Amino acid sequence: MRKLGLMLLALWGSVYTPQAQAVEVGDIYYHDGTFSNTFTSDKMAVGLVYWVSARKDYGFIMALNQPDDMTYGNAEAYCQSYQVLGIPKGTWHVPNRMELLHMGKEQWNGTANNKFTQLNAKLATITGIGESLKSGSMYWARSQSRYRFKLDAYGVDMQSGASATGAVRCVMIF
Repeated sequence: MRKLGLMLLALWGSVYTPQAQAVEVGDIYYHDGTFSNTFTSDKMAVGLVYWVSARKDYGFIMALNQPDDMTYGNAEAYCQSYQVLGIPKGTWHVPNRMELLHMGKEQWNGTANNKFTQLNAKLATITGIGESLKSGSMYWARSQSRYRFKLDAYGVDMQSGASATGAVRCVMIF
């Protein structure tokens, strides 16, 4: 009887436990909700994974396009109305500070990576769609103080100013 109970528990867990996404930083996100580590023209690429949790059960995806610099208000409106095949309007948003910082150089437990350069290299492989992050540009982060962060291969720098213009890279969570 105990064996049957354990088998039922295992079966229930496998049916009702959501499967973790098997994705890595640099995977391409497609309109049909699938991920791939290489670009395929058979599907429409809509984003690039740029951060994944340690458990790989959620992460951040950046839009592939890089619009011209704009004010914070315009950046917020742009991301809220950003729509791409398979991803409904309202899914994308201006990244908050931590979501934005994950696009640049990171240091974690004494190990640094140059994610900014790695992401740009991957964006370059998404033929005709992927636009590079702008090195040294001030990117908007969602906050009450309207902060912009300089994002590049060397790290980040912060400035405020709602009336200024800055770059925006819309993001979504998976």
